[in-house]
Amino acid sequence: MMIKVDDPLAPVAEVLGLVAERISAGRNRVIDLRDAVTRELELHPFRTLAVAAGAGYLLAGGLFSRLTLRFISFGARLVVLPVIAAELAGGRREDDEDDDEDASSHRHNQRRARSASTITPEPQT
Repeated sequence: MMIKVDDPLAPVAEVLGLVAERISAGRNRVIDLRDAVTRELELHPFRTLAVAAGAGYLLAGGLFSRLTLRFISFGARLVVLPVIAAELAGGRREDDEDDDEDASSHRHNQRRARSASTITPEPQT
């Protein structure tokens, strides 16, 4: 930014030019943001509503409230309990699979024994 000594309004004109550029850039950013929010609202209205409600809750000071603590503990239970149940059921499934393999090999051996006893040898000529 060059300041000319002979023109007292030159610095003011430069500053006003910079302010006008920044206002224009800010206006364009706001328009882009508005368009993005409008697009998101049209594509995913319920998600947009949930985000807006969450942002309002946080801005209203709800982050460190008892209700937030209850939500977090409830959400943790929703996530942790199915994982624990799946792990416990996974261990049982492996045991059940071993039992199923033993039972199926036992059935296979029984069928083989029955079929061997029903086969009659061909007479030799």
